[in-house]
Amino acid sequence: MVEELLDELIIDSADSAFERAVPHVGSTWYYEQKFRPRTVLVGVVRDQKQLTANLAGSFYHIPYQQIRKDCFYLDYVALYQPERTFGNNAGIYYYGSIAKMEVLKRKEITELPSGREELYVKFSVKGWEKLPEPIKPVGYGVRSHIYTTMYLLKQARELPELSLTSEAELRLWKEIRRLRKDIKLRVNHRNLSPSSKVDTIEFGQVIIKVADKYLHIGNGEEEEHIPFSALLNKPRAVLKTILRMTKI
Repeated sequence: MVEELLDELIIDSADSAFERAVPHVGSTWYYEQKFRPRTVLVGVVRDQKQLTANLAGSFYHIPYQQIRKDCFYLDYVALYQPERTFGNNAGIYYYGSIAKMEVLKRKEITELPSGREELYVKFSVKGWEKLPEPIKPVGYGVRSHIYTTMYLLKQARELPELSLTSEAELRLWKEIRRLRKDIKLRVNHRNLSPSSKVDTIEFGQVIIKVADKYLHIGNGEEEEHIPFSALLNKPRAVLKTILRMTKI
């Protein structure tokens, strides 16, 4: 009975339905598109004064040296409001499509006056849009900026979810979150950077360590080691193993 229920729950997902309709190679392509490319810049907004200026002037600015290798490949900017200055209003609320990118001296960005000569990138956006629900920090922050995808930006509820970096991680996160509301992702740094990665997934008493292309799944009494590739080749078998360890 429990096995049948798990089958129904897993089979009912939109992603599983897609997999039934196309060959495995199509399923892999489907997930890869959600990570290609990471063209959303999530940048820190220092304080309320900067947020007000960014929103009113439809722009965001960041030191050129911080993003010089990536700035030409970006399509969107999202604004991260840090907990230390925004308190309960911390998180990501706004994003916008980039209309123009300029490399300027800081003093030339007149919306927020400064006499500094340092080079900055100024992104002008077509207009700010508000996420339906803010992405909350849940104990994490952003050091200066991170990159993510528009898919993750619109799906995420908590900041660590933006650090998912592979199709396997995405599949696991989506399926568990659909079945369990208490899923938590742990990232290898408290202040996220472009190199941050998810290293632990937790829900209930189950802890899943993500390392060495394997999922190390444990619940305090037993442990399983499953290759990432199984999430795309045999997703139902992997999810059955994980859910069996919840003891529900």
